[in-house]
Amino acid sequence: RTATLGLGRLRPAGARRGILILKQDGRLLVEAEGNVQNSEVKALQAIPLEEMDGLPLSMIRYVTRTEESLVLGDAAHEGAFTGDDYIKAKQPKSLMVMPIINYGKLLGILYLENELIEGVFTPERLELLKVLASQVAISIENALFYNSMERKVEERTAELQEALADLKRSQQHLIESEKMAALGQLIAGVGHEVNTPLGAIKSSIGNIE
Repeated sequence: RTATLGLGRLRPAGARRGILILKQDGRLLVEAEGNVQNSEVKALQAIPLEEMDGLPLSMIRYVTRTEESLVLGDAAHEGAFTGDDYIKAKQPKSLMVMPIINYGKLLGILYLENELIEGVFTPERLELLKVLASQVAISIENALFYNSMERKVEERTAELQEALADLKRSQQHLIESEKMAALGQLIAGVGHEVNTPLGAIKSSIGNIE
């Protein structure tokens, strides 16, 4: 849902392609990709950024470090990233990398690209994207909160199931102990009942002798 919210609005922003990257446990994971050509948003199952082809990694790492938006009107010929492998190979025009921040915490990165037209990401569109990024940030926080709650419920359920299994094992052990104790008492009682007439018989035999 977060990916659909963020990447489903590429056309008004001027982008033809968008990537949603989330920061989890200190790592950057590519979660979704949208493309205007086929109007599709694809979930990418948390692919590590370094394993993802087709992205200007140096730009994304710069924005991750500085937490400041970066906009290039002609990425192949301007700025400090013309030597990036992706930019050299694909010669894209307009690129924008924007941090997704909520309450001062970096949640992820929004990458937008228009490989055909220069200067697409105007100040007006940048303001639109900032509003969009704030909405995405709220959605991400909510999603992470619910995921965390689900994990806690699952962990607690597993703990309770293990405790119940331990209780059943203890109960079974107690039952077996009680059975053994009862059997011991029974054997002792039978032994006593048998020994009493045996003693009398022995005494009688002695008297007869």
